[in-house]
Amino acid sequence: MRPAGWMAVAGWLPVVIGLLAGCGPQPTPFPVDIPVEETQPPAPTEAAPAAVEPSSPPGIIRYALAANTVGLVADLPLIEASAQVEQLAGPPRPDDLGRRYDILAAFGDLPGGQRSPVLQHVALLINPAAVQQEELAAALRRSLNPAEVLAALAAPGAAAEPLAIPSVTARRVELANAGWPDGINLNLAYTFAPGAAQAAAALQAVRIWTQPIQMTAEALNSALEAGQVHLALIVWTTPDERAAWAERTGAANLVDLYTVPIGYQAAPGLNVTFTPSGWPIANR
Repeated sequence: MRPAGWMAVAGWLPVVIGLLAGCGPQPTPFPVDIPVEETQPPAPTEAAPAAVEPSSPPGIIRYALAANTVGLVADLPLIEASAQVEQLAGPPRPDDLGRRYDILAAFGDLPGGQRSPVLQHVALLINPAAVQQEELAAALRRSLNPAEVLAALAAPGAAAEPLAIPSVTARRVELANAGWPDGINLNLAYTFAPGAAQAAAALQAVRIWTQPIQMTAEALNSALEAGQVHLALIVWTTPDERAAWAERTGAANLVDLYTVPIGYQAAPGLNVTFTPSGWPIANR
């Protein structure tokens, strides 16, 4: 016979079991219907446009000067008045014609290009106001071999004057006999003459020490009159210009050295003319 307490417990059991059943995990229907957002494939990306060469406003002439012209274009203001000018760091590239530039110009002939009708004639001037000893003046007249200068200048089409210049050793002896066995320091000036640096190097080989100084035409004229310049490299383009220099210094003191052509290429359709010193300019 079970005790009375047992009966009381037995009466509670259904209630406890029901409570425990209610606390358990509820079954989840399978599969779970989870909404999925539809995604569209990314739109194709358009290719970046190809780089376009810089262009100038319509009607503007694009003009390129080769590196060997730096500081030596006498008529640069005239060119800049008619064109957008760029100074190159090297020689012009023929495939740039029409694509980047309308005119390419340089000292020396350009492959496939044309030559300006105006030649640059470069001459050595011995200033009698500064060099008054005839023996020294005679040595200076034979101090530069134009072929040596042009070999260093490397301007295609440039031509040396046929001068009878002795060897470097003979020129040194001539300078020594004039009273300067150890060489001499002189002032060398120039305005727009191509080859000034190369001429200074050639003079140094003969023991004529000089540093080329670029001057304006007005400054050079003043320095020559004051006897501050011993030597000058001048450029003439017409016989009248040469005659004026010879009359000023004496014909013996003006020694023609070499000629340098101006080469150019121009895009089709341009009307090309030339400045007084031979540089091409154009209009459409």
